[in-house]
Amino acid sequence: MRKYRKYVFAVVYRKNGKPKILILHRIKNWTGWEFLKGGLKKGENVDSCLAREILEETGAKRYEVKKTNYTIKYDWPKWYTKDSERFNGAVGKLFIVRIFNKKIKIDRSEHDKFKWVSPNNAIKYLTHKEQKNALKYVLKNHML
Repeated sequence: MRKYRKYVFAVVYRKNGKPKILILHRIKNWTGWEFLKGGLKKGENVDSCLAREILEETGAKRYEVKKTNYTIKYDWPKWYTKDSERFNGAVGKLFIVRIFNKKIKIDRSEHDKFKWVSPNNAIKYLTHKEQKNALKYVLKNHML
C-alpha cells in the first residue's frame, strides 16, 4: 500500500476592494513561489494543522476559513524522506483563508519574502502547476 504524507494548503487573501492573494517565496528545500502549506504533525487534524500554519507563516490571529473538497496528490522520488519517514508522495487539502491582519510575519526558516498580488498575477508567480490549478478552482467556484 502506498503511503502519502498529509498536509494542508491555503489560498490566503485579503480584501479591501479587489482581493489580493498572499504568495510566499520558499527557500527551504527548493526555491519558488507557493501558497501557505504544511504537513500534519502527530496528533493533529487538518483544522489544527491549518491554524498552526496560519500563525507560523503569516502571524495572523484574525481570519476566516472556508473549507473545500479540493485536494492535490503527487508522488515523490523513491529516495525522498520527509520528517525521518519515507513516503510515496503527499496529499494536500485546500482551504480558503481570509485574513484581517495588516502585518504579515513570515517564517524566515522557510520563506525569505512574500507578496500580495492579484489572482491573475498569483497564477503567473506560482511555481507548481498543481497550485496554479487549485487557484483556478478557487476563482471559478468560490467568491473571494
